[in-house]
Amino acid sequence: RFERMKGSKTFFANFSFLSFGLFVCFLAPYFILFKYFSPKFTVSTEEIFFALKNSTWQAGAAAFIVTVLSIPMSQGLMALGSKTRSWVEKLLMLPQIFPALYSILIIFSLVNPFPMGTYGIILVFCVINLGFATLLTLWSTENKLGRMALISEVYGIGRLRFLSRIYFPALKADLWVNFFIIFIMIIN
Repeated sequence: RFERMKGSKTFFANFSFLSFGLFVCFLAPYFILFKYFSPKFTVSTEEIFFALKNSTWQAGAAAFIVTVLSIPMSQGLMALGSKTRSWVEKLLMLPQIFPALYSILIIFSLVNPFPMGTYGIILVFCVINLGFATLLTLWSTENKLGRMALISEVYGIGRLRFLSRIYFPALKADLWVNFFIIFIMIIN
């Protein structure tokens, strides 16, 4: 029993030495940077406010577009059969699961010429988050409305009247929550 305890102490001693060695190796480039170069950290409040304004505008615009587009997409997703819908739901989550670089490269290859600047950034954010927003809207619709669309069709309520009198009032809070979830995901 004593031998086993002695072996574990040696393991932990070696482990702490190894972790300290890795810690030093990972910090070595920073030590070299600060020793041979003298970086100056100047903060310009104008640049910070400009970056915050642009980031907030881009995230807000992309979240708004994604939330609006998620409404008809969730309706279309509800119309699919259960097996097809299961596959489509998995496909919609792929841009969220993949690293952002993969999604960006796919968008670059599909959209030619790619819009540069703010519009390009909004397009990338929209493509990455549209599937997730669609699923959020779909789940909210199913939880709040259930079979109400079928019942309103039986009673002869038109699609526009259903949307304006039943759908949007019932899901207004959920759509705001979806907007802020997407906004927070983008702004991070």
